Amino acid sequence: MYGFAQYAQIFAIIIITVLIFTILLTLISCFAKTIKEATGLAMPVMMLVMVIGITSMIGGSGSNLTLYFIPIYNSVLSLRDIFGLSFNLVGFIITVLSNLVYFTLL
Repeated sequence: MYGFAQYAQIFAIIIITVLIFTILLTLISCFAKTIKEATGLAMPVMMLVMVIGITSMIGGSGSNLTLYFIPIYNSVLSLRDIFGLSFNLVGFIITVLSNLVYFTLL
C-alpha cells in the first residue's frame, strides 16, 4: 500500500503547509489589537482553507501544473495525489518549492 516514500512525501507536505498556516496566522495576529479581533480576523482565513479543501474533492484532475502554484490548494492537490497513489513528481516539487518561496516572502 503506502511505503516509506509516500510517508516522507506526506510528512514534507504537512510540515510546509503548517509553516504557511503559522505565518498567515502570525501576520493576522500582528495586525490585530486584541485577542478578540485576532480571532475574528482568523476565522475568514480558516473558512477559506476549508472551502479550498472541499473544492479539491469536486475539482478535476491535477494535470494543470499552474494549480500547484496556489499556496494552500497545492498542498491539497499533492496530498490527494499521494493518497490516491497517482503521484505527480513535478507537482510535488512545484508544491514544495513554491510553498518555501511563499514562506520566505511572508
